[in-house]
Amino acid sequence: MECTEMFITLPHKTSICLTEECRNVGYNIFSSLNSSNNPCTNFYEFTCGNWKINNQVPFSDSEPFWNQWIRNEFIMREQIDMIITKYQSKNSNFVKINKLYKSCLNRDDNESSYLKEARILINKLGGWKKLSNAATTGKKQQYSWLLKVAEVTRLFGVHPLIKMHVAIDLQDTSKYILKFDPGELSLPLWILENPLRYLEHINAYHNWIYKTMSLILPNVEEKSLQIQALYLIQFEIEIARLNKIKQKFVRLPLKKMYKRMPTNDWNKIVKILFRNTKADIHPTTVVQIGKLEYFEKLEDALKYTESQIIHNYIIWTVLRDLARDITKETRHLNFLINSSIFKTKVDISTTRECVDLVSSHFDSILLPVYVTEYSLQKDIEDVKNISEQIRKQFIKNLEQNSWLHFSTKLEAVEKLKNMKFSFGYYPEGLNDSTLERYYGELNITENYFLNVIKLKSFRIQKMLEKLNQQVDDIAVPERAVQTNAYYNVLQNSVIIPLGLMEPPFYYRNASRAINFGALGSLIGHEMSHSLDWNGRRFDSNNQMTNWWNQKDYLNYEFHEECFRKFYNVSDSDWRISANENIADFVGVFTSYQAYQESKESNEDVIPFLENYTNEQLFFIGYSQVWCETIEDQNFMYNDEHLPVNIRVESVLQNLNWFQTNFNCMKNHIPKCTIW
Repeated sequence: MECTEMFITLPHKTSICLTEECRNVGYNIFSSLNSSNNPCTNFYEFTCGNWKINNQVPFSDSEPFWNQWIRNEFIMREQIDMIITKYQSKNSNFVKINKLYKSCLNRDDNESSYLKEARILINKLGGWKKLSNAATTGKKQQYSWLLKVAEVTRLFGVHPLIKMHVAIDLQDTSKYILKFDPGELSLPLWILENPLRYLEHINAYHNWIYKTMSLILPNVEEKSLQIQALYLIQFEIEIARLNKIKQKFVRLPLKKMYKRMPTNDWNKIVKILFRNTKADIHPTTVVQIGKLEYFEKLEDALKYTESQIIHNYIIWTVLRDLARDITKETRHLNFLINSSIFKTKVDISTTRECVDLVSSHFDSILLPVYVTEYSLQKDIEDVKNISEQIRKQFIKNLEQNSWLHFSTKLEAVEKLKNMKFSFGYYPEGLNDSTLERYYGELNITENYFLNVIKLKSFRIQKMLEKLNQQVDDIAVPERAVQTNAYYNVLQNSVIIPLGLMEPPFYYRNASRAINFGALGSLIGHEMSHSLDWNGRRFDSNNQMTNWWNQKDYLNYEFHEECFRKFYNVSDSDWRISANENIADFVGVFTSYQAYQESKESNEDVIPFLENYTNEQLFFIGYSQVWCETIEDQNFMYNDEHLPVNIRVESVLQNLNWFQTNFNCMKNHIPKCTIW
């Protein structure tokens, strides 16, 4: 840590940094601690107890919980908002940014016009179909549903029934390929798979559909829309059941796809999908099908579904996607379904929604300005250094590993050496002429609703035009404002978003122990995913291949079983969370070792934290990134992560270093290691 003024010399020849910046760091950490808790028995409450008291869920927040990640997103969003509103530039793209932002802020002034445009849009797509008696008799009219799916995909980027998109080729990760995957659902799969168990959410979904359609179609009887909404929900439940099919992807030329699904006019489908793009596609173009059996069973299911139901479902997916962009009332109906499922208490603010809209579409312009405006370049270089130290330690651990086969070990080391780090944006930015060409065709006006549609179509066009192109850069996240670090398995890269360049993840000019404990542990966590059950499908050259032998797999399972017993969770919870739990441990374990190897002998002491050693601050830094307040204690994440307190306590109770540094009585539970 660098401090250039105001030092107090301590007896053991270290110094206290008394700059305002150092004092703020110390107070921020110290004020979150609750020393009435014993760190040996409840370290999470020791480090986060006062933070939870002082950080209740803000009434303005749309989430049912509040944590450091969401807090940092709020900070970053406010900073980007300042750039959008105050950055003066005659650059044509900044003119578009400002025009889009203003149209979003003023959207409620023109909602009657947007409602009319939504009705026109539905009519152009074929209108809302009245159900015939076929819905109950089982008779079905001929309907080219895949043509309609291709049309709404190209126009709006929505993916009902089948997701047609261009993405990195799993077999050759240096290129892009056209992929066909199961379509995107309106509700989480866990609800649609168990509709009777989650009847409250199903009822809320029913209300969302028919009440939204009542606004769009005022001349249709409400009772008729209620009945149609029931049919759509039942249809989507059936589609969701097909999603459970587990099958490896297949690759085949488009002309063979024609034979597999001969009832569809594939030439016309491809023509619609790639309309007005520069992509080169022909019958011999190789495509990737995610779940072939899903498509075959989908075709069978649709044979017995009335065409009006299929058509209306496709129309609904378009309106569902535009629900927040039409009127205050359609936006409110969308909020009600989110409130039912995710327990949100207030809707997203207009400013937040508008900043997210602008930054997600113009991130290549805004993020380089953001880095410059907030002087993040030096911080980024420091985090790169931390990342390299952790990589070096991870490689050292692999080289000393006793159970991996020699050839597997060499390949794992090579994979770590080839791993790239990205900060979620293009560091050099793109030059003005390149950006002019990229955004040149995009015409932004004062009409917010049409702007949104143009942006959706523009994004899908740019995605489709990547077909058969080389993958040059590490893919950046679609959301510019985010704090979620992740491992990109297809590009062997760790993405460290700019939102993590703030406390408590990263402290500028703080003790390196804190930064290694906080952000360093997250980086090590993501690096660990390169060798977990998913990451090791790809070798050091990003090629999908089986480079582990059977004994390696068995040895890994043996070590994983130790963790499963240590966590003492159900088999089902372990199957979901195993990769994350092991990555938590590896991240802290490796980052602590890296800190010990790279720490300076005369690191300055931070005010308010004089009584803690650097090693203790490492663990405090790690734990405080997980501080969280939840209003509803019955709230479930329904994802692959265990509750944050369990994540923290489980990792630290498995580390003798933690127990030694806090003078805890050693527990006699066998410790688990992996690499």
